[in-house]
Amino acid sequence: MKNLLFLLISFSLFHSTLSAQILHVPSEYTTIQAGMDAASPGDTVLVADGTYTGEGNLYLSFGGKAIVVKSANGSENCIIDCVTGSPIIAFYLDSGESKNSVIDGFTIRNGDYVIYLLSSSPTIKNNILINSIGGVYCGSFSKPVIENNIITDNYHNGIRCYKSAPTIRNNKVQDNKWSGIRVSESHPLIVNNLISENSGVWGGGIELIESSATIVDNVISNNLAIYNGGGIYAWKDTSQIINNTIVYNSSAIGGAIYASQRSDQTFKNNIIAFSNRYIPTGGTKIITWIGSWTSALYHYNTSGFLIGITFWERFHNIGTSGNIIISVPGIADTSIYIQSMEVYSLGFYCKIGGGSYTSTIKTRIYFENDSLIYSSSFEASYGGTKYRTLSSLGISHVGGIISLKGDTSKISCCDFYHNEDGNYFSSTVGNDLFDISGPNENIIADPMFNDGSFKLSSNSPCIDKGLLDTTGLNLPDFDINGTQRIIDGDQNGSLIIDIGAYEFDPTMVGVKDIASTPSNFNLEQNYPNPFNPSTLIKYQIPHGATVTLKLFDVLVRKVKVLVDESKNAGKYRLEFNSK
Repeated sequence: MKNLLFLLISFSLFHSTLSAQILHVPSEYTTIQAGMDAASPGDTVLVADGTYTGEGNLYLSFGGKAIVVKSANGSENCIIDCVTGSPIIAFYLDSGESKNSVIDGFTIRNGDYVIYLLSSSPTIKNNILINSIGGVYCGSFSKPVIENNIITDNYHNGIRCYKSAPTIRNNKVQDNKWSGIRVSESHPLIVNNLISENSGVWGGGIELIESSATIVDNVISNNLAIYNGGGIYAWKDTSQIINNTIVYNSSAIGGAIYASQRSDQTFKNNIIAFSNRYIPTGGTKIITWIGSWTSALYHYNTSGFLIGITFWERFHNIGTSGNIIISVPGIADTSIYIQSMEVYSLGFYCKIGGGSYTSTIKTRIYFENDSLIYSSSFEASYGGTKYRTLSSLGISHVGGIISLKGDTSKISCCDFYHNEDGNYFSSTVGNDLFDISGPNENIIADPMFNDGSFKLSSNSPCIDKGLLDTTGLNLPDFDINGTQRIIDGDQNGSLIIDIGAYEFDPTMVGVKDIASTPSNFNLEQNYPNPFNPSTLIKYQIPHGATVTLKLFDVLVRKVKVLVDESKNAGKYRLEFNSK
């Protein structure tokens, strides 16, 4: 069967009903809130270029109405500045708003969590959320759609979820200082995002606390955690982590992923590679000790002399070893041999029962090669009680995944490569380093990225090496680059998903993007044309927009709507099969 395609593509930023009105700010209404107050359900409040701040432009409320609040010419031209002497919120939604309540196309800066949701489920798209305490706070019972935003350079989380279930897709979450996305007691869908160069104490990229997230098709790269989980940190978590590229993340333990006690996660089709140890600027590879609570007791006699030490070990005695040397004047040095992969603490409690004796207790913590890591001292005086507590991450492994559960049965079709110290560790079983190659079709191989990006090259071992059955994986129709999932990458006649966030397209070998963001709208001629039975269609958009791609026959009769959804700026391609 020969087919000749006539393609019409329209780029629209919003849809409205015949009765809907457009209310202009500031030409008709002097403030954004005045326009919102005057709007009826279905209306659009269109905000002209400029910077908006002060009364009527902050703490904006939808009042439960299904209206669209959007910029006239995109986020780079329309700014809501929350600076008022103290951080403040730009949009506050707490009246049960639905996905038809839309915040579209603003730069919002210098605020608290600049979009704050409680029991509200709006659509938040095409915005730049920058230089604030945080980007979006999703509070109790909220189910927003957060898409096509740039959330960057905020002092806390880019997105914070608490007892909520947002859909977070097609965003760039970058350079946030306290985890890119923090998820607590929530069930989000996190799909097709770039989560990179964020930092935090735990979970530089994503922090998961008592949650059950679905994390699919994301690039999680170059994030840093001081303690655990450079890419992802999980505590009592049951998330599904599917088809992600998790690379070049760093932390003290679990460079890519750290799954702590009672976490029971599923890992499928992920690339976990190039994880590194976090090294403080000018510091050592071992994290210095910090304050915690007492786990060691010094006993003094009535003359004020040390007569004994009691220790309570509150950590796993598994892992690499080190020594603590404790010295007291007149007492021989006491060397304590420790082993741990887990966070642990050692505390010192001393009470002098008589006399005027003052003792200086010195602690020196040594690595196994005798290089000094930490030294401290304190005094205990007559009649006094003195506490001194140190806690440490121990002398430990980095690894691709650190799991306290020690269960590898839920890790399948993943590629592990070049993770510092090793690929998979568990601190709850005798053999802490696992060989995970072979079982469940995991591989240990260089993913062979293309041209410095995280896309797969034509000879990557990850092509067509994912799960044969993708039922229940919640995969998007397109990968993070807009390439259709699933493609026969090795062209052997079988459609098998690739490992990682990018699907390899054999028709694009040798083709490079000239720029990451196109400068204009363009629909290319489909190829081949005529075709039987399939053809490849490529298009590009210079900024976020609602894209409608319709297929017509030779009589200009509509055959099918191929695309009708919001898209980020970028280049896209899809394959149409007439069968």
